[in-house]
Amino acid sequence: MQTAPGQKFSDFPMRLFMCSHHVFSYYHIKYLQAIEHSITDKILHFYAQQKLSRPLWCYVQCMATDSSNAVVRQSCERMVRAALFKALNSAGYDSYGKSLDGTGGKIQGTFRIHIAEPKAILKMEFQQLVDYLTTIVSLAVPHFKDPRSHIRERGHHRGASMSRTSF
Repeated sequence: MQTAPGQKFSDFPMRLFMCSHHVFSYYHIKYLQAIEHSITDKILHFYAQQKLSRPLWCYVQCMATDSSNAVVRQSCERMVRAALFKALNSAGYDSYGKSLDGTGGKIQGTFRIHIAEPKAILKMEFQQLVDYLTTIVSLAVPHFKDPRSHIRERGHHRGASMSRTSF
C-alpha cells in the first residue's frame, strides 16, 4: 500500500492509502494466520466472491488517537465512506470501481482510509470532506489505469510469490 498523492494531514487527520491489487481488511488478517482458524475457509470464500464482483475494495478504519468512543468512531467511518463514494462518483466510478459512463472501464485495487482523529472529522462540513477526497481520488485514479504498474515499479517478475495479505 502506498500513500495517495496530494494529502494534507494538518487539515484533515486521515490518510488515504492505495494499492493496485486487492488487499485483505485488517479485521480479517487474524483469521488468515499460519494456524488455521475455523472460519478461514469462509473468509477466503468471501474474498473470492468480492474479487469476482468488485474491482475496487474500499476500507475506512478509525485508528483513534483522540480517545473517541465506539459511536463516534463508527459515525466517522460512515461519514468518510459516504464522502469517498461521492468522490468516486464525481470521478466517474461507482462504489465498486466500475465506470459510470458505460465504457466498461474500472479501477482495480484497494483504497484504505485511516482516520486518526474522528472527532475532528465529524466537526467538518460534509461537503468540505467530499471536496478534499474528490481532489485526492482524482490524483489517485491514474495510478489504477494500468493494473500491472505496481509490478514494474517494484521490479517483480512473473512467478514471484504473493503476500498472504494480497489477493
